Amino acid sequence: GRGKWTDNGASGQKTLPLFPRMHLLPNNNVYYTASGQAFNPMGQSYDEAMWNFASAYDPATNTWTDVGIPGAPSADAVPAVPGVPSGVALPALPGFRGSTTSILLPLVPDANGSYSRAEIMTMGGTILPTPGSYFPVADTRVDTLDLNGGINLSSRSVGALNVARWFGQAILLPTGQVMIFSGADADEVAFPGLEAAITVPELYDPATETWTPMAEQGKQRTYHNSALLMPDGRVMVGGHSPINTTHAIFYEIPTRSPPGRDATFEIFSPPYMFGNRPSIQSAPSTAAPGEIITVSTPDAAAVANGGYAVLVRRSAVTHLVD
Repeated sequence: GRGKWTDNGASGQKTLPLFPRMHLLPNNNVYYTASGQAFNPMGQSYDEAMWNFASAYDPATNTWTDVGIPGAPSADAVPAVPGVPSGVALPALPGFRGSTTSILLPLVPDANGSYSRAEIMTMGGTILPTPGSYFPVADTRVDTLDLNGGINLSSRSVGALNVARWFGQAILLPTGQVMIFSGADADEVAFPGLEAAITVPELYDPATETWTPMAEQGKQRTYHNSALLMPDGRVMVGGHSPINTTHAIFYEIPTRSPPGRDATFEIFSPPYMFGNRPSIQSAPSTAAPGEIITVSTPDAAAVANGGYAVLVRRSAVTHLVD
């Protein structure tokens, strides 16, 4: 019944990393993207190698299904690395990503009006489970999930980030574009204080599959940074709570990034904030599932002529997971 926890049995058990990157799919499965936090000293799980496999949990049957290793190698070309020109589509770096961020891209219905396909974008982070790589990658991986008759996984690289970053926070904008903020140039937890903060956010355009540097942030924000989309279309960026000691010693060391916590916030205005924007005259405050609602605007003709309307879910962000 409601308000109760139930044991899903042995088939519902699975070892996952800290803060696993998870997304709800249109088929009601919960999808694990083969990414999460994996900086545990000397490892935390005996089967961490299995974190390289993406998998899906079906709440109807209380079972997990492995769907493969994202970015599994192909013979087309070499993996994308920093320095590869933006827009070059290559096989993605395979396997687990640590301290990375992922975005479920906007769903598009098929000819039958159902959602039989989902795309998840994972960018930056380190590679492989503990101990993983010290330096992050610039690779941006798009995993395509074909939901017809199960879950069939394929992956590819799109344009690489201009700057590889560890613990960058990605945000999906109403335009379908993606932004990434904050982070560092190395794994802060491995050697705290030796990383440098990244303060230039980047904007991803799905039409060109390239990243563009944007206006620089006012603060350095590495570990425990966050960002979320606000109702007016702007993005609130905040946080910074670094780890200033290594796993073995307990005193602060000289740092290349701010050593203390920063509880401030700053507001970023994406490019669409500076153009002609439709105004809303009236809209309902609530809507029931399946209900038809009416939003009144004097700009309806412009919206209908090549424009669109978007419903945006509220965010709840922690450790790069929304």
